[in-house]
Amino acid sequence: MNGMKVKEGEFKPSSPLKKLRQNGAQASADSLAFTGRVDFKLPRNLTVGASTFISGVQNSTGNNLGTLYMFSPHIWWQYAGFDIRFVGAYATVSNAEKITLELSPSTCQADKTTCLVFPKRMQGFYLQVAYNVLRHFDTEQELYLFGMYENYDTHASVPSGYLKPKGSEVRIYNFGLSYKPHPLVALKADYVREDYKDKKDNDIYRAAITWMF
Repeated sequence: MNGMKVKEGEFKPSSPLKKLRQNGAQASADSLAFTGRVDFKLPRNLTVGASTFISGVQNSTGNNLGTLYMFSPHIWWQYAGFDIRFVGAYATVSNAEKITLELSPSTCQADKTTCLVFPKRMQGFYLQVAYNVLRHFDTEQELYLFGMYENYDTHASVPSGYLKPKGSEVRIYNFGLSYKPHPLVALKADYVREDYKDKKDNDIYRAAITWMF
């Protein structure tokens, strides 16, 4: 598939890869990307696998600036009312400084404190445990009580001489419930605590109706 593309000024430190993605229509493909996934189906409804994403990073003129290497292991186990999931992610970037300079060339070379710093390394994981309390009743409906813990650092390592942006290291605690009156419909309510290392923490309360069709 087409790879990632850097545009000057388009960058969000909390999600470094988001602005580098291209839309399907008229996407540039001077730098390509490759992705793959392997799953192993084990007894007692246990799935273990991993996926990878390798992508070139190009600038607006089509020149390759570097390469992103990402690896993500995952585990999914559904058994006796439990739904347990683990997903990890580890990514490294070659020539992260060239990408950094491309994001803010007008000011970055003179003053590194003004740079939109692109990371050399990103890493994180989440673990979710959910339990269907309605499995003890004669019903096909489901009511899951769940808890999730996330821990990630979008700028685990940056090019030499540059500063990590604030808010890159975060731990997230998420608790709530999900009621499924139908297999394709869910009513959710949860609480989220975002615990940042170097900026103000956030408390979030959410409610949602979701469906698939």
